[in-house]
Amino acid sequence: MDHIDITVQVDGAPYSNWFRIYSDQSVIAEDTPGNQYGVDFWLNDGSGKPVKTFDGVATPSLVTIFGPGPPPTPSPTPSPKPTPAPTPPPTLEPVGDQDSCDDPENGYSPPSPAVIALQAPDNRIPAWEGSTATFPAIGLMFKSKGLFGSCAYGSAFAIGPNHILTAAHMLYHNGKDVNPKHIDFGKVGKQDHGVAGGYHIKVKKCKVLEGYKTVPDNQKAGFDFGVCLVDTLPATVGFMKMMVPPSGSNTISTAGYPLEAPWPSGYNADTAIQKPFMTTERATIENDLIQFNSQSSRGQSGSPFFAAQGTEGHPARPASPSRPDAFGVLTQTSQARTLGLPLTQQRINTITGWMNNELRP
Repeated sequence: MDHIDITVQVDGAPYSNWFRIYSDQSVIAEDTPGNQYGVDFWLNDGSGKPVKTFDGVATPSLVTIFGPGPPPTPSPTPSPKPTPAPTPPPTLEPVGDQDSCDDPENGYSPPSPAVIALQAPDNRIPAWEGSTATFPAIGLMFKSKGLFGSCAYGSAFAIGPNHILTAAHMLYHNGKDVNPKHIDFGKVGKQDHGVAGGYHIKVKKCKVLEGYKTVPDNQKAGFDFGVCLVDTLPATVGFMKMMVPPSGSNTISTAGYPLEAPWPSGYNADTAIQKPFMTTERATIENDLIQFNSQSSRGQSGSPFFAAQGTEGHPARPASPSRPDAFGVLTQTSQARTLGLPLTQQRINTITGWMNNELRP
């Protein structure tokens, strides 16, 4: 058995449905059905020593560990003092949050100009005509005005002159189509990534798997990708070639939501894969997710992850160091770890089929 399930109690009441402890010391937790997150957590050795919890605070008087199996029924004895609610753990969740992104006319005012460029100059990729792209392939998804003046709610990246790839939860949310209106490519802000200016590209039509719409929320992880047909991109915007995940490297690169102060290891950084093709056992397809130890921020859903450039002995290293090929879509993240959906050959075939049929320009 590669894991055990335990239940954590705080002051006599269950804190979460379960904590799953794997043999490699990693932990996945679930507080409500389908809402899973990674946890910094260590079991005690049964000697009664303090337990280090997710927030790094030893609280042996409040935390009791049981398992495997359900905990005993809590005693109804009232506590003499009200116990403060525990600090919530870092939730591993889809990070393209449509509902929290207010339009400018509804009172949203960005604190400073957005940094739109997603990749450093040495990672720019060529445009499809073969010329060097001025702008990187990754842009911001908008549900309203866009072009740096309104609130973006996620990321996407170009896979051709008329198509972008993103996470399905960016396109279908709470049982209905989100229907994003624009994607912006370019740069505004004080960080030196890309060049000033940008493009405001209209999104025409989007497509996700029917399975994503019909399966329960706790089974959507294996279906979390979608494609949009957009107005023809200028030749100065690059695109990324899709590839199946490489088998000979333990590092990848990520790039995503262009904050002015992104988490350092989640912005154009090589990050070690913690669990190649791990599964939370809540996904429909076995061995479906890649978990790696980058830090990320909200809005990064839909951005690509790709082979680390210059990795020694990499079997699928791009011919040019300026041409990273995407092999997955970032879907869920926290400050501690990130999950991505790999582009298997079956998924690449599905995406290509959409581009040539339902989403044909």
